[in-house]
Parts: sequence; C-alpha cells; structure tokens
Amino acid sequence: MNLQVNAKNGPKPIAAAIKISISSDLMSAHLYIEPPKYDGSPATPQMIDDALKNAKVTYGIDVQMLQKLKAQPQYSREYFIAHGVEPVNGTDGSIKYCFQIKTETHPKVREDGTVDYRDLGLVINVKAGQLLAEITLPTKGVEGMSVTGKKLAPSAGKSVASPVGRNTELSPDGIKLTATVDGHVSLNGTRINVVDTFVVSGDVDVSTGNIKSVCNVSVVGSVLEGFIIDAAGNVDIGGNVEGGFVKAGGNVTIHGGVVGMGRGKIECKGNLSSNFFENCEANASGAIKTESIMNSNIKCAGKLELAGMRAKLMGGRFVVGEDLVANIIGSPSNLATELILGADPAVMTRYSLLATEIKQLAEQIEKLKQIVDLLGKYEQAGQLPQSKRHMLQTSQVSLDSSIAKLEADKAEYEALSGQIQNSGKGKVICRGTLYRGVKLTIGFASMTAENDITSSSFALVDGKIAVTPTSSY
Repeated sequence: MNLQVNAKNGPKPIAAAIKISISSDLMSAHLYIEPPKYDGSPATPQMIDDALKNAKVTYGIDVQMLQKLKAQPQYSREYFIAHGVEPVNGTDGSIKYCFQIKTETHPKVREDGTVDYRDLGLVINVKAGQLLAEITLPTKGVEGMSVTGKKLAPSAGKSVASPVGRNTELSPDGIKLTATVDGHVSLNGTRINVVDTFVVSGDVDVSTGNIKSVCNVSVVGSVLEGFIIDAAGNVDIGGNVEGGFVKAGGNVTIHGGVVGMGRGKIECKGNLSSNFFENCEANASGAIKTESIMNSNIKCAGKLELAGMRAKLMGGRFVVGEDLVANIIGSPSNLATELILGADPAVMTRYSLLATEIKQLAEQIEKLKQIVDLLGKYEQAGQLPQSKRHMLQTSQVSLDSSIAKLEADKAEYEALSGQIQNSGKGKVICRGTLYRGVKLTIGFASMTAENDITSSSFALVDGKIAVTPTSSY
C-alpha cells in the first residue's frame, strides 16, 4: 500500500473522525469516534456537535453522555447517544351495559331460597331517564418523536358502534345512554332499544312465565291458567284469558274472551273489552264492553254495555257506576243475578267492608268492656292477682283503641252513605227480557223482579226504582 508521506518521508497524520449511525426506524442513534493516527488531531467537542448536526440528530440526545465524550473522547467504542419516543397508539372505545343482557331465561330464586318457576324474568323493565349504558370514548394516542426530530403519529383508537336505538338518548358528551320512555329494554345487534309495548309472540305460558311490565303488553296468543300479566300500560290479548290474571294501569282489550275457571281475574284502571266473560272476576275503573257475561263478579266505575246479537248477562254480581245496557238480564232458570248501580264500585266495596268492620268492632268492644269492668272491680277490692294486672292494662289499651277506631269507621260509613244516597244516576236499560228473580239496587233503593219484564228501563225516581218501557232490540 502506498502511504502519503510528509516532508520527512513519514505517514501523513490522520485526524480523529466522528461517525453517527441511525437505526432504520429512526428510534436510536449511536456515536463512534475513530482515533487519530500518525499524530493526527484528536476529537474535539465541536467535531462531535458538527457530526450530530450533519446527521440531523436533534431529539432524545443523552446530554450527560455527550458531555462526558466531549470532555474525554473515548475512541474505538460505540455509544448510544440518542433515543426517540415511540408513539403510543390510542385505545379502542368500549361500552358497559347497565342492564342485564339476557341470552336465556331462568326461573327466579326467591329470597327464602325457593324457586319461582313462573317468573322467568323475560321482561327487562326500565324507567325514563334510567342509565342503560356507559361508553368509554376512544383515545387518539400519544405522538412519538424520532431522533431526527420527526413527529410520529399514533394509530387512533376505534369508536364503538353507536348504541343509540329506539327511545334512547345519548348525553352531549357521548358517554351515557339513557331511556327516554318507560319500557322494555333489549339489545339488537349493537343498538339498545326501549319499546313501550312488550310483545309476546305466542301464549303466556310456561315458555314465557309471568309477564311484569312498566309499559304496554301485547299478546298474540292467550293467557293460560295460573299465569299473570301485570302491566303499567295497556294490555292487548289476541286470544283468550283462560284462568289467568291480567292487571293493567291502562285499558285491557281481549279479542277472544275470558274463561275464568273460577280463578280468572281482570283488573284495569281504564276501559275493558272482551267478547265474553265466564266464571271470572273483572274490575275496571272505566267502562266495560262485551257481548255476554255468565256467572261472574263484575265491577266497573263507568258504563257496562253488552252489545251484539246475544248481549246477555246471566248470573253473578254487577256493581256499575253508570248505566247498564243489555238485551237479556238473568235467565229463565232464575240464575242468581244481582245488579248494583249508580255508585263507584270502590265506594260500594269500602261501604260493605266498613259495615262488617263496625259490627266486629262493636262485638269486640263489648267483650273488652266486660273484661275491664271485672278486673277493675277486683283491683278496687285489692284482690287482683299480680298475674292479672298486665291483662287489665292491655285490655284497657285495646278498648280505647277499638273505641277510637269504631268512631272513625262510623264517621266514614256515614259519609259514604250520603255519597251513595246522592248518586243513583245510573239506570238499567234492558231491550229484551229481565227475568224473574233478578235483584236490582240503585242507591239505597232495591227491588227484585217478581215476573219477567220486557223492553224496559229502570231508574231511581223520588227514592224509588221506576220501571218505564223502552224500545226493543
């Protein structure tokens, strides 16, 4: 090899050299100092700075190491001189459901450990304003930086699919989903829906269990024996109620009929309609409309209307706040049929209960008085055993309480009596035959039909029930 030589024929001096190597991902930089040769000039701080500048290494420099190398260069060794910052990718959004997402139904376990096989928890009720889901929003991530000062963009997190469905509302900040109506909540794909009508596609039976809902309920089939619908809204039943119990905060519509089997019961705060009622109990705060009723206990605060070809009412007890309209009332076989008109059924029920309670209280008070009087005489004579003193005290307390209760019941009874006396606005309109034996009460006036009466209306006139002809059907 031919070497350059100086004037004295020796090798030419070679100065120290600074080399900077950068990783392919720009996340690290190394510094290497080649030593001088042949009395070449050593490395200087300026040479190191210039090398970093030429390599464009500007970020993440190990300042302490750099100062050390500037003060005392270390030759023929590679040093980690700078490191970048990896970008932090964003996290994906997530959703936390605040209601039970049902995949299958199970019988409910009661507090005492027994199992209610009729409560399968099929309906998931929520109220307006109730929290349905909490959403964690995705993050954008944190920007990184290469040793050359290049910004490195992170991958942003992915948003969850929108959970907003029917009758739900997302908060302005996008993190809370709430219901806007009372109803049944369900998850359909990614959407959360709240429906104001819960639909049973078949019968209410062992496959569904009892139905308890804060909204409307629609049943395509029937309500079978022993099963219950308890709804805050309206109830619509495509088939029959066969020994079941239906309770509604609104109207009840039964497209078939009610086959009570001696245990079926319908209660509603609104109107009630059904093709027929048989061996059942029904209580409506509104009107009732049907075609026929047989052997049933019916109460309605509004009008009881029997319409259609039959329009017959046979057997049972009927408490009606307004008019009762039918073609046939009673039966040729004198099936016990009682009509009570012109007063709110709730008032009549309370009036009847008070009458029973007043009688029982009066009997109880009489017995307590006898006990207190007898024990009191022994006490005055100084002959009351210690064991009987507690009995005297408790009997006196019970007596005072019973007297106070009796006075309150009598006052309420008198008030209801006046209310019933002043009602009596309802009338019975029978377009066909009201059979012998039917008992009718309007207000405090009563009558029992001694013979069959045709095409007549019955109303309270001057404190008595007046019978007047009406048009036949």
